[in-house]
Amino acid sequence: MKKESIHITEIGLRDGMQSLPFTLPTNLKIELIEGLIDAGVKEFEAASFVHPDIVPNMADAETLLNALIEHTDTRFTALVLNRKGIERAMKTNVDGINFLLYASDTFAHKNSNKSAEAQIDEVKALVPLAKSLKKVTVSIGVSFGCRYEGKISIAKVEELIQLCSELQIDKLNIADTTGMGYPDQVGKMVEVAQRYFHPTQISFHFHNTENRGYANVYAALQAGIRHFETSFGGLGGCPFIPNASGNVATEDVVHMLEGMGYQTGINLEKVMETSKKFADNTGWELDSKIYQLKN
Repeated sequence: MKKESIHITEIGLRDGMQSLPFTLPTNLKIELIEGLIDAGVKEFEAASFVHPDIVPNMADAETLLNALIEHTDTRFTALVLNRKGIERAMKTNVDGINFLLYASDTFAHKNSNKSAEAQIDEVKALVPLAKSLKKVTVSIGVSFGCRYEGKISIAKVEELIQLCSELQIDKLNIADTTGMGYPDQVGKMVEVAQRYFHPTQISFHFHNTENRGYANVYAALQAGIRHFETSFGGLGGCPFIPNASGNVATEDVVHMLEGMGYQTGINLEKVMETSKKFADNTGWELDSKIYQLKN
């Protein structure tokens, strides 16, 4: 009997890098991506087009994406927050554009220096432009809770999901940016999202801040989700969230899913080799438990 497949999007090169206190050279980023491709990763959120003074590790977004053109069987996407970002992205070889909406107005101001409502207006204006050329994903940030505003109501998130449906985007990504979500919330969120999108159009993005990230992956899996965003080594965080911690680690998610009988197409040992290369080159301590056990 064929194993059921799970799709993994590797976001370590974007979400994983944005909060680091040092800047990684482009050639090392390319080596890391090539190592992950060799491990079987087929999709990356590889960069974000944001102001380089605010997120220095994203300053080389154009150079990085244009250097990856030879990997024609791998999909590369990038995050944009505004019109300037999309103008930059459209000059590269990026395969997809990722936009961000916010379920918290305070976090919206912290992350993009504008209100959540202003970001909605921006996305509404830019999605048609992006859709004419690229596949479009919209992520809904802080969907489960905000460190500034507290618990986020599912009704507020549903309003944004409905808007995404009206914009006819290709994929919806629901992000637990602060790692405040609980497994029972995840099941309810999947139920709401499936009112507007087919399960194959929905992905989830979990942080492990309060040590529930993997339980939340399992809850989404049980509810029918088969697409997750993960970060090699458990890299991640957000420069605008106090005490932010990393995303669920690619290694740990692959280890868990493969152990449950699912097929990810990703070689665990080779992902750990890539994580080790990063750790050896930077001295950065990685959060992946499987990596720590085997290294």
